[in-house]
Amino acid sequence: AGSGTFHPAGAGGLQTAGKESTREISAATRPDNMIDHHKVVASGGGVARNARIEIEQKTGRKVISPLKAGWNVSVARRVVDGKS
Repeated sequence: AGSGTFHPAGAGGLQTAGKESTREISAATRPDNMIDHHKVVASGGGVARNARIEIEQKTGRKVISPLKAGWNVSVARRVVDGKS
């Protein structure tokens, strides 16, 4: 029973996956300006996003709410899309 939002032990692990992915992508691409750093962050966050989506599809429950996902995802996407 629950509120319909699934909080696996790995929910914090999604943040860790995003951080580690970002670190690895940054080491591989070696961004040298702020725009490139934002692109790396968005790419690393995409790894965590895809993991979250797959967990939600397989469990049929939300892992996190959109409010907890934070505003920085939309900011990073605007930077990557060149709209910032």
